[in-house]
Amino acid sequence: MKFDPNKKLLPTYFKTIAYAIAGLSVVLGVLSYVEQVNLNKDIFIPLAKYLFLLALIFFSFSKEKIERKRYIEIRLKNLVSGILFITLFFLFDAAMELPRSIENRENKTGFELLMLFHIYYLIMFQRDKSKMLKTQKTKVMNESH
Repeated sequence: MKFDPNKKLLPTYFKTIAYAIAGLSVVLGVLSYVEQVNLNKDIFIPLAKYLFLLALIFFSFSKEKIERKRYIEIRLKNLVSGILFITLFFLFDAAMELPRSIENRENKTGFELLMLFHIYYLIMFQRDKSKMLKTQKTKVMNESH
């Protein structure tokens, strides 16, 4: 049985769902700071953060409209670089907090690291995807002349 990575990704319509969830999380986050609306910040700020993380996960693991084989390689490369980035970021952050007294240390939470990982992954994936498309377009232009 051959492994098909496309079957392991979310369908493309999850990107639309992710946009809606991200919009909802931003609206909840902003409205919780508006005093006239009178929303409990202790409930709606964490809810907005968790919804935004869910939107990032949907963006990260959903198929492109036109899924190419090369995208799988780009995804895997960026997952590895994302893990390395977050590991180095965490170690650097922890090292920067060591000189502080124990009461004043503020290490990043797992939630913040997950959020940063997905943002890094999405930026790098889009960058590499656009590079790949640009080089393919250049090849086609050069071959036609």
